[in-house]
Amino acid sequence: MNGRAKVPNRDEVTTINDDGSRYMIHPSDVRGRFSLLRRLAAVVMIVVYLALPFIPVGGYPAVFLDWEHSRFHLFGLTFVAQDLVMVFFLITGLGFSLYVATSVLGRVWCGWACPQTVFLEHVYRRIERWIEGDGPARRQLDRAPWTFNKLGKRV
Repeated sequence: MNGRAKVPNRDEVTTINDDGSRYMIHPSDVRGRFSLLRRLAAVVMIVVYLALPFIPVGGYPAVFLDWEHSRFHLFGLTFVAQDLVMVFFLITGLGFSLYVATSVLGRVWCGWACPQTVFLEHVYRRIERWIEGDGPARRQLDRAPWTFNKLGKRV
């Protein structure tokens, strides 16, 4: 399809080319007030996620998974292997709370606070954009022939 997106329809997958290869989607950068707020929230979340193991609560780090002794310390609570039933209910309750919060508040958790989203969007994709460029530059790099420059950027 010569590197161009197909027109969406219900009978075909639009991210697969006619030869079976995958059509890579490279979105352009977004700027604005909410993007700035999201970046600031991401910086705060990264600091919190990285600082949790170093904050002492009850004599242990706030999040400490002691696999050797089968003890897990979470915010002052200590769980041992025999507490798996309680952990099941705790995780089920957290999952249900996440479901309710996401359905009520929309994309607050998934778009702003989820660790996977925070690290992917605000760490790894920033590195990718720094190396390969913005959306149009990456699309141009996809269409370019393989050279040492392209190989270096992709590696």
